[in-house]
Amino acid sequence: AGQGFELGGPVGDRKILRRHLPEYPAWAEEKGISALVKIYFTVRPDGSIRASMRILRSSGYAELDTLAKEALSAWKFSPTDAESTAHTAWGVITFKFTLA
Repeated sequence: AGQGFELGGPVGDRKILRRHLPEYPAWAEEKGISALVKIYFTVRPDGSIRASMRILRSSGYAELDTLAKEALSAWKFSPTDAESTAHTAWGVITFKFTLA
């Protein structure tokens, strides 16, 4: 709690080199919206996020879902060995949009 996200799956063991949290938009704050966006994603051997992420649980607001996906695409995990390229690491991340 307090970080604005929860990370699960095999990729949770990898070091996060760069992380980016989605902006909490002013319109959502004005409406007092709290929402969760849960995204399934895979990580390339170089640590970057593949574009083929899938929303497992929508916030109910397309804009918040998009902000979460854009934030996740900027993440970078530690690279893996070349031998393990056949093993694509995957994870599930939940971003929390809540009033501070």
